[in-house]
Amino acid sequence: IDISEVNIRKAKKFLNDQGIRGSKLWSNDGVTIRCEDSYDVVFSVITLQHIASHQVRFRILEQMFGALRPGGTLTFQMGFGSREDSVAYKDDFYDATSTNGSCDVRVESESQILEDLESIGFVNVDFELGEPCHDLHEKWIWVMAMKPSQSDPIET
Repeated sequence: IDISEVNIRKAKKFLNDQGIRGSKLWSNDGVTIRCEDSYDVVFSVITLQHIASHQVRFRILEQMFGALRPGGTLTFQMGFGSREDSVAYKDDFYDATSTNGSCDVRVESESQILEDLESIGFVNVDFELGEPCHDLHEKWIWVMAMKPSQSDPIET
């Protein structure tokens, strides 16, 4: 899913050139994730760290949860650690004049993301810190979480 039709066309061409058939790619409005099917994996990179509103990011994470099949996996990346021109993870900042580096989100603790994911219903949340790729963040945090399978016990 991407807001850019151009990116979707390029992705379809790339997948086709790699011999990958049957993938489902489409553009959306940038606000909601509309899908007719459920997916085994939802993967997001270089996206959530550019959404400076916690409320909007949280809603996207909820929609990612809804797009997954029971037992499906969500994997995403965000910037980790301090940096200039950034807002805190829990901020709802709406005054950014641009994104892609000029007003990124900084995750300062794994617990910030863990709290959100667990409140949505994700389980088996895991984190890994890695070096950033052409980015101003100190590190990147990679997150993996699962939607409970139908056989997983639900804690109360």
